[in-house]
Amino acid sequence: MALCCCRLLLKLQVCIAALQILIATGLEAELVINSEFMSLDCVDRMVLSINGKVPGPTLRAQPGELVQITVHNMMASQSVSIHFHGQYQNNTPWQDGAATFSGCPIPAQTSWTYSFHANPDPGTYQYHSHVGGTSVGGVGGVLVIEGAVSAATAAIDGEHVLHLFDWWHAPQEEILSGLMSTQFRWPGDPQSVLINGRGSFDCHHNSMYTCNITANASCSDGKGPIAPANLRPWYRPDYQPPQCDASACPDLEVFEVSMNGTYLLRLIGATSLSFLNVAVEGHNLTIVETDGHPTAPLNVSSVDINSGQRLGVLIHAIQQPSTYVIRAQIRGRSGVRVAHALLRYTGSPTVTVDPVGVQIPQPAWHDNEFTFQQQNALRGTQSMPVPATEQVVRRFEILNTQERLEGRNFNGKPSVDSIKAAIGLESGDRPENNCVSANNTRLLRWFLGRRTFFHSTTPVLSKLYFNQGVDELTEDNSYYQVEVGKVYDIVIQNYPACNGVCETHSFHMHGMPFWVLGTFRGEFNGSAEQVAAFNLVDPPMRDSIMTPSEGVNNVPEIRAGCGYVVIRFKPIGPGAWPFHCHQLLHAAPMGSIVVFHTGREGLPPPPSNLLVCGDMNLQTIMNRLEE
Repeated sequence: MALCCCRLLLKLQVCIAALQILIATGLEAELVINSEFMSLDCVDRMVLSINGKVPGPTLRAQPGELVQITVHNMMASQSVSIHFHGQYQNNTPWQDGAATFSGCPIPAQTSWTYSFHANPDPGTYQYHSHVGGTSVGGVGGVLVIEGAVSAATAAIDGEHVLHLFDWWHAPQEEILSGLMSTQFRWPGDPQSVLINGRGSFDCHHNSMYTCNITANASCSDGKGPIAPANLRPWYRPDYQPPQCDASACPDLEVFEVSMNGTYLLRLIGATSLSFLNVAVEGHNLTIVETDGHPTAPLNVSSVDINSGQRLGVLIHAIQQPSTYVIRAQIRGRSGVRVAHALLRYTGSPTVTVDPVGVQIPQPAWHDNEFTFQQQNALRGTQSMPVPATEQVVRRFEILNTQERLEGRNFNGKPSVDSIKAAIGLESGDRPENNCVSANNTRLLRWFLGRRTFFHSTTPVLSKLYFNQGVDELTEDNSYYQVEVGKVYDIVIQNYPACNGVCETHSFHMHGMPFWVLGTFRGEFNGSAEQVAAFNLVDPPMRDSIMTPSEGVNNVPEIRAGCGYVVIRFKPIGPGAWPFHCHQLLHAAPMGSIVVFHTGREGLPPPPSNLLVCGDMNLQTIMNRLEE
């Protein structure tokens, strides 16, 4: 339901009229979210689409202009929200689209309009759902703030967008259910990687599909295999099991270039779990943008990109006119999955290309040194100079660990026994061996600073603004108050998971960018030598960063630190800004989240179409709006 705050509208009537004169018409768009049956990778399954497509339409806005996006949630029973990933939301924190943080999700069969101003500078961004598994199911797309990010992109001959997505055949409800189960059912590696919603999967490689596939038929019964027990309908009345159909494979995406032209490739890391490497046959690439911010040009043979990250890379079309293969390959996981697209020179002969047989030099899936070196080689352009270390008012030192639930906090509450929880190394805590459960249950969670996140059905901003449930917003529950304009550091110390593997994680900050002061090996201890190694000259700016991994361990329960990354941030505007692992399978269902908020003072009033959910008290809301 929506609360129409009439008193607020009366108070703001004059201001709104004035703003309508001052603000030119900007980007207006409608996004219709629905469930439908389609094939993205040769396997027909129920997906969540936007305007009938996966991904949704690419939205384009001018710097600083008004953006109004109306979302129509046509799903039968699922709520949804749209987070505009990388947008600062300066003075519009209610529009961030992070359900339970900035506002309520949009209920099924309901519409809601987001209204905010685009970031002031050009760049590559994305939008996606921020509720449960809906983003895993396909709800997302690309947002471009138009214009030249830097001098390097001012004279390009064109651009192409590559939305990179990992894809499971199991429905998102089952994936989340398994992650929350006391037996912790991990969904495994994705079945496919998609480029602009197109991929390819061989059904013979999965035991789910037992029928024979031919070019002209799907399965022996003509409808596809019978779904195994764990895929039968249990949640949505409209659910249908996946069907393998070799004739339903989508064509590869084709990107046209002209001889001797220079093109900007906008790469969007929209994955839910996977860390990718992207390369183009016969062509080098030049990185010129990270997460909407210019970088000094960096020439590379291939690029690493993780969930939540965006890269702007230049490609020079100087090879023999022909058709070349683009490959996106999963890194850090041995079950290698790849996606292909084609780079075609205009006027070159039309040829049939088998991308699988094309050799393209890329780092091995376990080559963490490549990632370490490339991330540290990126340099900023000083468009926003990094604040001096003397300005830092607090350093948050966060341990990223995976542990069994007993003896730790889940949703902010002690599960079995009372264990002291403190964020990061400020308390001197270090991980213990907490991967083996005494009663053999496997309820595993990712922990930041020895605790999982306290989830609430009432949005954080509503708690703050209406003074309802503020007592829950404590550091013990992973909420940290910061001040606009102050400077803070975060050290993210990576540790292995319970299987002994030190994974590479991607952490995303809402509401503001940060400076990346460096990626380092080993364990952070705060020594003068370690602090002196921070890059304070030309650090790149980002809003999503990878934690390092020092090799892949197959020995369980290793507890040595396996690298850390240091970032510096300065809150731009008031709000409640989640900082979380953007491997979405680690975040909402597994607790890898903290929230930085600016408190009640200075928060702008909520929009007139405020949604109500959780424990929000209508009378308290009306009283607050009359103040």
